[in-house]
Amino acid sequence: MKIKSLFKLMLFGLLLSAQNSFAQNSPLSIWGGGLDGSTYQQTVIYSEFPYGLMIEAPLDPNGNRLPIEFNWRGGGNTALRIMPNKYIGIGTANPTQKLTVNGSINLENPTGGNYLGFGAAGLSEYNTLGSMYSSAGLVLAHGLKPNSTMAGLVYSYPNMSRNAIVLGDNFSFGGIKFFIKSASQETVDAPFVADPAMQLTDGGNLLIGKTSQSNNAYKVDVGGKIRANEIVVNTTGADFVFENGYRLRPIAELEKFVKQNKHLPEIPMAKTMQQEGVGVSELQTKLLQKVEELTLYIIQQQKEIDKLKKKLDQ
Repeated sequence: MKIKSLFKLMLFGLLLSAQNSFAQNSPLSIWGGGLDGSTYQQTVIYSEFPYGLMIEAPLDPNGNRLPIEFNWRGGGNTALRIMPNKYIGIGTANPTQKLTVNGSINLENPTGGNYLGFGAAGLSEYNTLGSMYSSAGLVLAHGLKPNSTMAGLVYSYPNMSRNAIVLGDNFSFGGIKFFIKSASQETVDAPFVADPAMQLTDGGNLLIGKTSQSNNAYKVDVGGKIRANEIVVNTTGADFVFENGYRLRPIAELEKFVKQNKHLPEIPMAKTMQQEGVGVSELQTKLLQKVEELTLYIIQQQKEIDKLKKKLDQ
């Protein structure tokens, strides 16, 4: 038993110290003839300055390079395979791109700020996709990237336009924020400080040009002007004015009301409009009501004029 063990140890030492033409000065150089003893299955593992540890795939009988596969013997599905064209497959034996993954990918880091960058990190990451910080804030960005220490966005390219969509940014805010900035010269990794140009709150309200609401009853809240070719507003109309039994205020009563209140009946005061705004549909209905009342007043006055003319003609 002792002689056999010593022989095995000497053989292992010879394998580790063996030299070959690929790495003449390597401290490690291992090669073998394959499981079936054939020449074409020979594989070489060696270390060589300045390349480090190298694994050379075997050749087929025609001299073509075979894949390098990491798996358990008899394990079935491929764990990792490197193809001769340098395509890498994880969980698949037939990668179709530089990296093909058959399964899910999870970036884990309790400090957050993880992201996928497209470009050179710290220099020219044009686009990024990742987490703002720990367990919150999914970011899709152009010219920006998430940063864990700042718990926010930083610049990822020196001079370009900036755009970002942030899906939530902490556990208490679950909405969507949209950031934009025109092209400017910036320092990579410097903080990006800007209010969102638009955001959809977790309550389903859309804010444009503002970051908060004084009244969340408004589903769309705009901090600025709106221009459109046409706006259609639902309204009930005011034809009830022409119904029988509608009370039309006498002119004297209307005059008294206007003198006391400085506005028309059923129409909000100017101060109220300035503080609370006005509902387009509601105000449109009220104004139409006043126009129809005015029409009735004109008809009334015309009847009085016709009576006076008739008396004068007699």
